[in-house]
Amino acid sequence: MTNIIKAQLYKFTHSTFILLMTICLMLIGVLISLFSLEEGTATMLMANYTIPFSMVVLFIGVYIASFCAEDNKDKTINYELMEGKSRLESFLARSLLAVIITAVVMTIATFVPLLVGLIKCGWDGNVSLSATINGNVSLRDEVIRTMLSFFPYLRISAFIVMIAYICKHNIAIIASGFFYQTGMLLVIELVKDHSNLYLGTYNLNMLFECKTNVTSSGYTIDNSLSATLVVGTILVSIIMTAFYLFAGYALFRREDMD
Repeated sequence: MTNIIKAQLYKFTHSTFILLMTICLMLIGVLISLFSLEEGTATMLMANYTIPFSMVVLFIGVYIASFCAEDNKDKTINYELMEGKSRLESFLARSLLAVIITAVVMTIATFVPLLVGLIKCGWDGNVSLSATINGNVSLRDEVIRTMLSFFPYLRISAFIVMIAYICKHNIAIIASGFFYQTGMLLVIELVKDHSNLYLGTYNLNMLFECKTNVTSSGYTIDNSLSATLVVGTILVSIIMTAFYLFAGYALFRREDMD
């Protein structure tokens, strides 16, 4: 299993296509963030930071396809099984690596536009480094929100992995990211109560949603995180990731490799 992981890592890190897609992903997120802000402040940026999510999700299929579909074309998996590797080893080496690396890259891609936006906007008096105090937006909580986005990305990646073992074609896997995003938007429109809707894409919106409180002097923004949201995000994401990977392995185990 270790050798399979090393081979997958080598292929991923030496792929020109993946490198270009990663650069493109980062650039698009940064450009969207910069052009949408214009003369905004750091407070406005952190209070309305939901810009890159839809775009980032569409790229997940590209990364999953590179791990879970490429080796079906050249029969690499067949050769591994002929050498005595088990199907479980072959599946876990690819799938676990795929969901973890994809989630890490997507989390970074979510953080980079925020960082660039903060540099562009500059600091203002309504931002504090630690907790939300007296209406000040907390930079610490915003960073924690970004780090927590790893878990919804992990779950979405695992879902696309499951789809990869059904479709097995690069284009279909990449397109599944688009259909996933479209499906989530439709569900959100149909469901009236969104307070506990821990769906992948909407969970990301929940993480970055801030409370606006109207005061006599204007308004204040509270971006503090509730324990319910943190626990719900982590717990639901881990459970659904395990479910999707189990379903993917069930499909792979029954697959005729001939």
